[in-house]
Amino acid sequence: MSLIELDPDLLQDIKKYGAFDVSACFNCGTCTAICPLSDEDGEFPRSIIRLAQLGAKEELLNSKELWLCYYCGQCSTTCPREAEPGEFMAAARRYAIAQNDVTRISRVVYKSKAAYVGFLSLLTIVALWIMWPYADFSATLQPGINPTWIYFDPEFVHWGGLVAGGIFAVWMGLYFLGLFRHLMRQLRLYGPDSTGVSIFSKLKIWIVSLFRVVFTEVLYQRRYATDQDTSVPFRRRRWVLHMCMMWGFILLFASTVINWLTKPIEIMVPITYPTHILGIAGGLLLVYGATRTMIFHARRRDDNYYGHATFSDWVFLTLTNLLGISGFLLTLDIYVPTWQQWAAYFNIYIPEWQTFAGYFIIFHLLIVGLYIVLAPLNKGAHAFYRPLTLWVHEYGKGIKALTTPEEESYTDEIPILT
Repeated sequence: MSLIELDPDLLQDIKKYGAFDVSACFNCGTCTAICPLSDEDGEFPRSIIRLAQLGAKEELLNSKELWLCYYCGQCSTTCPREAEPGEFMAAARRYAIAQNDVTRISRVVYKSKAAYVGFLSLLTIVALWIMWPYADFSATLQPGINPTWIYFDPEFVHWGGLVAGGIFAVWMGLYFLGLFRHLMRQLRLYGPDSTGVSIFSKLKIWIVSLFRVVFTEVLYQRRYATDQDTSVPFRRRRWVLHMCMMWGFILLFASTVINWLTKPIEIMVPITYPTHILGIAGGLLLVYGATRTMIFHARRRDDNYYGHATFSDWVFLTLTNLLGISGFLLTLDIYVPTWQQWAAYFNIYIPEWQTFAGYFIIFHLLIVGLYIVLAPLNKGAHAFYRPLTLWVHEYGKGIKALTTPEEESYTDEIPILT
């Protein structure tokens, strides 16, 4: 039997990440009974609250229930002690993200709005300081040429993209490995014994588990879809808005990758090019989902979900919105014949040499850079943590199915000890 190391300060530490006074909870189980996602495969938030009260830090960090929760707020509505279990689950996830952060940055910015603003301002200043010397805003748009290669030094675009991609890979990799280490330790200590399972069977379970999680819990988000208020119009449901933002990212990412693989990046193709249509569709979904969510957060202050937005949530939604809007502004400046024609239509004079494309490019690149760096510090981390957690636990279930012997039939015979 493995010993469980307890941390008496665990509950107080989680409170620093935004949790309400969950110590008022006396574990009645009302939250588990009302939760639409709680089943025999995971009972929460009651189990997670109990782990925090006991100080079982490793068990809490390794729990898949922590990432299954979508924060619908029903548990907080029905809690007889008003302990806000839904808010506690959100704070516990922020705590888990901070614990897996080897840079320790999230441990500071999650606890202090001033620290978050300072970090964001520092990133903005550094990014502009790096990009501005390589920009040439006096350049003129040329048909068929990617404006990024006109307004920026091509060498800077090439190497800057490689360096930024490498930094992002290392940045997310460190977070990824931190969580993966916790999850694999959970399997070794408390999971099924896989000693008798062949390597081929393990590999097969890994692959099958991956596809099951990706298609049911990521691309479709089956559990989230079951938690929907049918009285709310379809286009305003949280699941729909969440799916819009997620699929917006997927389509934009696919458009960028396909463009990079199929044509020279310095060439600008017509707006009717399939990958551009794909990117525009992704941008529309992204902006719609982020805008609607921001409006609901601002208006529904008394709502159990929308009324508990943290500063990091607002930063994430704002950057998401600006990512799509800046992309559309850049697209308009590139593909609309000229701003001068639009200005002339409204009798507004703009000098012939003036163009905004250069400024739109640097603004768009700035937002992309901030988004990449801040992704592990806000809800963007969920896009990585949740699938990985579910994948590892799904793998454990597959191993357990192979190693657990079938139940023996019932017998009236009483065993005799000798």
